[in-house]
Amino acid sequence: MADWLVIGIRFALYADLMLMVGLPAFALYALSPDERSDYSFPPLQQPLVGMVSAGLLLTLLGFLIICVAMMGVAPSEIDRDALTSILLETSMGWAAIVRTIALATAALALLGFRKAPRVAYGVAALLGAIALTSLLWNGHAGATEGVIGLIHRVSDALHMVAAALWIGAIAAFAMMLARPATEIAEAHLKTIHRALNQFSRIGAILVAIIVVTGLINSHILFGLANWSSLVGTTYGWLLLAKLLAFGAMLLLAAANRWRLTPAFGRSVVSGGSAPTLAALQKSLAIEAAAAVTVLALVAWIGTVSPDG
Repeated sequence: MADWLVIGIRFALYADLMLMVGLPAFALYALSPDERSDYSFPPLQQPLVGMVSAGLLLTLLGFLIICVAMMGVAPSEIDRDALTSILLETSMGWAAIVRTIALATAALALLGFRKAPRVAYGVAALLGAIALTSLLWNGHAGATEGVIGLIHRVSDALHMVAAALWIGAIAAFAMMLARPATEIAEAHLKTIHRALNQFSRIGAILVAIIVVTGLINSHILFGLANWSSLVGTTYGWLLLAKLLAFGAMLLLAAANRWRLTPAFGRSVVSGGSAPTLAALQKSLAIEAAAAVTVLALVAWIGTVSPDG
C-alpha cells in the first residue's frame, strides 16, 4: 500500500510541476501581450497559484511518507531529530528544500507581478523548472555517479522540461477548447489557431529533445547491448508501455499539426468551425489521456530498478 501511495504522490508531483512549467511558458510564446494581461483566455493565473499550493503540499506529504518508511515507525512516532537529519543530510531532503523555496518564490512572483504578466510567467516557468528537475535527485539519475552521473542528470533535466512544455501546451489548449464552438468568441477562435501554429514551431524541437535525451538516459541505465535483458522484467514492461503511449502522442500531434490545425484555420476564416473544432477537441482529449498515462508510468518506473 505504501508503495502505491509513493507512486501516487510521485505522479501528482510530476503532473503538477510539469504544468507549472508548461502553462506559463505557453503564455509567453503563444499569447500576445494583451492576451497575457487579460488573464481570462486561457485563465492561467488562479490555476497556477493553486498548482503551487498543491506542489508544496505534495512535497511535504511525500517527504514525510518516505521518512516514515525509512524509520519504520508510525507517523505519530516520527523522531524530530531523525527527520531533521534526513532533511539536511540527504539529497532527498535538499531536493525537498529547493523545491519548496522555488515554489514559494513562484507564488510570490505570480501574485506580486500581476501587472507585469510577462515577468510573472517567466519567473514562474523558470522556478517551476527548478522545482521539476529537483525530482530527479531522488530518481535513477540522482543515483548515477561521476561524469556519467552529471551527463545523466543534465539529460534527464532536458527530457523533463521538454516534456513539461509539451504537456503544458496540451493543458492550455484543453482549457481554451473546453466549450462548444458556438460559445467561443471569434477573436478567441483566431487566438486558438494562432497558438496552435506557434506551438507547432517548437513542437518538433521538443520531440527531438525528448527522443535524444531518452536514448541517452536509457543507454546510461542499461546500455545498448542489454536491451534484451529487459524482456520479462517489470522495468522493461513499464518502459515498453511508456514508449507505446509516447508513440500515440506523436501520432496525434502529427495529425493535429498537418491535418486538423490547417483545417481549423480554414474553418475559422469561412465561419464554419464547429466540426473541425470538435475533431480537434477529441484529438486533444486522447492526447491528454496518453500524456497522463506516460506520467503515471514515469512515476512507477522511478520506483523500480532497471534490473527488476
